[in-house]
Amino acid sequence: MSELTDLEDTRRILRRLWRVAEETYLSMGRALGSPPASSTPQRPPAEVLADALDFLARAREGFVITLRTPMVPTTRELEELVSRVLVDWAWLEAMGLSREGRTGIQRPTEQLLAYHHSLIALAFLPHLPPEAVTYPGVKRSYADIPVPRTPGQTLDRLEEMERTISQVEALNNGEAVQVGEEMRHTYGFFEATHWLINRYLRPLLG
Repeated sequence: MSELTDLEDTRRILRRLWRVAEETYLSMGRALGSPPASSTPQRPPAEVLADALDFLARAREGFVITLRTPMVPTTRELEELVSRVLVDWAWLEAMGLSREGRTGIQRPTEQLLAYHHSLIALAFLPHLPPEAVTYPGVKRSYADIPVPRTPGQTLDRLEEMERTISQVEALNNGEAVQVGEEMRHTYGFFEATHWLINRYLRPLLG
């Protein structure tokens, strides 16, 4: 029974991620003044972007959970990672590692799924087919966007996306924001996330 429960939990998490990813890049397109064609009902942008930030926060938590010293290529990078995510042990209380009675620890399924799917999306992003790329502009490709190769680079990209979502919130509030490559990186990440789930996992989600 626990295996069936785990499967249903995984389906629920992936269904939510599929929805959040689509709504996020659509919301970003609207904020940039060039919304992609879609029949998806529009929720208030603030709600969509809050869900996007929640997903990125869970991906960061999954990053912390899976981080191991042998993954870090240099002492300098290890020191930087420790200073950024490991010195504040309050993250333990916020990432699903709460006690279940006296017998066990709740597994951080959602955090790990968010993180590992993020790795897949970041790696696939440069290979997204041109017909699937809807970022405003002439270029229909993300082939120039580098894939993170180290834990430090992965954390950089997660933090970049968190900053960018905050910029989109500012755009929606009428503030002047300089739109650069970070916006394209983030838009492409959520677009690739939605495409991957839609292409390879959608039939399994029920």
